[in-house]
Amino acid sequence: YREYLTISLFDVDALFVCLNYTLISVLEKEFNREITEIYIISNKHNTVLYIGVTSHLVQRIYQHKEKLIEGFSKQYNLFKLVYFELYDDMESAILREKKLKRWKRDWKNELISIVNPSWKDLYPDII
Repeated sequence: YREYLTISLFDVDALFVCLNYTLISVLEKEFNREITEIYIISNKHNTVLYIGVTSHLVQRIYQHKEKLIEGFSKQYNLFKLVYFELYDDMESAILREKKLKRWKRDWKNELISIVNPSWKDLYPDII
């Protein structure tokens, strides 16, 4: 429970950055630095969540939407990007992904709702 309540400054920044993905993409190109993303996708009724990590968010979500990735997301029809965070290195992103996967479902729901209260698909906002 304490893990959930501990929000670092980077977590707050990640929530803000989530709303400004286009700006970050421009900065990524300008400074020639690769950004790594952790993301959460869900199904139509938001009953199942999947947490993943990628260095190409738009491409990865497209793959989930088109069912090009075998496994959990295809099996449970997970296609809706409901949350993501940006990191400047893969190691930090993987650590965060593992941490979120250990969270209780209620904590994940609250995290998503802070940034995306209606749980709308964020994919159109990042393409």
